Amino acid sequence: MAGGRRFRPSGASSTGAAARPATPRRRSPVGSPIGRVRTRLSTLRIQLFILVLLGVLPALGLMLYSATAQRKEAIAGVQETALRLARLASSEHGQHLAGTEALLVALARMPEIRHPDNRPL
Repeated sequence: MAGGRRFRPSGASSTGAAARPATPRRRSPVGSPIGRVRTRLSTLRIQLFILVLLGVLPALGLMLYSATAQRKEAIAGVQETALRLARLASSEHGQHLAGTEALLVALARMPEIRHPDNRPL
């Protein structure tokens, strides 16, 4: 039954009233030899599927474990990098603050800043 067409003998016409209706194909009962072969094939397919699945599951488990371990390592690496960059930024900020403080101390010691009224015009 390819493409949903039904087999017609070569003498039968498609429009003639003499064409008899096609009967649907009957399935073999399970108790018949053909039915037992089908049942055996289906259980064989199921058994093969289970066997292949059991063979593939450890590989999938290993892939999942490996991916999880790589993800944890990547997260730890990113956290370490972020912490290093934060410490570097903090150090640079501290150096800027120390430079600013030294500048303010130097300005505070200047007589022109201490006594602004004594400056020449």
